[in-house]
Amino acid sequence: MYIPENVKTLIDTLILQARSQWNQPPLDRAFIHVKFYLTDYKGDLDNKYTELQDALVKAGCLINDTPKHVTGFHVEHELADEERTEVRLLW
Repeated sequence: MYIPENVKTLIDTLILQARSQWNQPPLDRAFIHVKFYLTDYKGDLDNKYTELQDALVKAGCLINDTPKHVTGFHVEHELADEERTEVRLLW
């Protein structure tokens, strides 16, 4: 799958932010709650979530992103002046 360079940069930033805020071993099981604040409704929401889930694994927050380790997820979105993402891991 092709990922544009600006998206790769955003993913790398997300991984670094998650690593800096996560101070425990990776979770074996978690429910993921995500809220995307979007400046427009362009783009594919499920791709955003998939990349986010992969980033959580790369950052060491989750052991893996298979159904064995991700018990469920909830994704919300709303329009905002500035794009940002809030993530909560429940275990």
